Amino acid sequence: MARRLTLEGSKGIGGGGMITRASEESLYRAEEALDQNKPTTALRFAREAVRQDPNNLDAIMIVVRFLELPEAIRTLEVAEASGRAFLEAKFGNDVFQIPVSNFFWGTLMTRPYVRLVKMLIGFAYDDKQFELAALSIQALRICPEDSFGQHVPLTSLLIRLERYTDALSLCQKWISEPPPPPDMGLIPIPPRPELGGTAFDPPHCELLTAVEMDDMIANRQTDEGVHGAVDDSPQSRQYLELAARMNPLILFKILGWITVPKRPSAQIRIMNGAEDAQSYLWRSQELWMKPDAWDWANSNDIVRVCVRRICSGCEEAESAVAAFKRVILCCLQVSYCSSTCQKADWRTHKEACKKHQQDKDGIRAFGAKIPRKKKVTAASE
Repeated sequence: MARRLTLEGSKGIGGGGMITRASEESLYRAEEALDQNKPTTALRFAREAVRQDPNNLDAIMIVVRFLELPEAIRTLEVAEASGRAFLEAKFGNDVFQIPVSNFFWGTLMTRPYVRLVKMLIGFAYDDKQFELAALSIQALRICPEDSFGQHVPLTSLLIRLERYTDALSLCQKWISEPPPPPDMGLIPIPPRPELGGTAFDPPHCELLTAVEMDDMIANRQTDEGVHGAVDDSPQSRQYLELAARMNPLILFKILGWITVPKRPSAQIRIMNGAEDAQSYLWRSQELWMKPDAWDWANSNDIVRVCVRRICSGCEEAESAVAAFKRVILCCLQVSYCSSTCQKADWRTHKEACKKHQQDKDGIRAFGAKIPRKKKVTAASE
């Protein structure tokens, strides 16, 4: 949703009054130019906003979009240090040691810093600077509500850094979070793990019951299960099966030897959909393509059943993963063994496919930026 329609819009974007009024106005103009696909104008106003107030972190984030990746990372690192010093001066030297739930996202003055850290983490992933990307541990500790969903890529990152015990611990903390109580309103926000799960307590060895697994599949919003599979233990095998049931597209592409995505998905997404799968595979598919990891996943009978597709026309199952080459690209929900089955089933599937696309369009419209209204002047009245 456009920030101009939120509390930041009424209190002031760029930190709710944290920056000067002139710098805020230049930031407005820069964002407006981006909305209108005028990058040169956006860069000019963003630079002006930074000149007017070096603490305008949102303006710095616009500027770095126009830099080469190494320079962008260096600029963000300098801005992160500057933003940290500013917040310590504003809230006290111990502000980053206080585990106050949702403080950094719930306070307008700290939101730009959280956004900048998120951008720095993303750029570090792009440049394969995985040690720098571990800054997401700090992001979770200062914002345990995880407003930006940092815990999912962090688990994969910990595995990449060979911190397997920490990866399993983080995964367990988020998987075992209790469901929201029934009286939490229309948009329930369940309790989050302490420090966003980054206390890294020793992982437990308890297995989930069948009822618990079914409940997770029915209520979870993301496919955390795949991130907990770090060894050949009963618990890891269970997490692998949980992941295959939550979002089979991930393991379908791994076991089907589908090409690794070139970039994470930037599209509006439906939870556990193709976009989530693309982003995860961009981060971690290469780890799964190692022979021992691939063989381990492929040897699981439940996983193979989950990822093998059924022809929507004749209901025949694939003889091997990714054997069917005909898929409806609009929704990626159905596949066919032949053109005959596809032609025969299309009339039946057409309405469901159309509804799926309408749902995605609705989410996209909800997240679209709203142009700022022009000011009314005496000459225009």
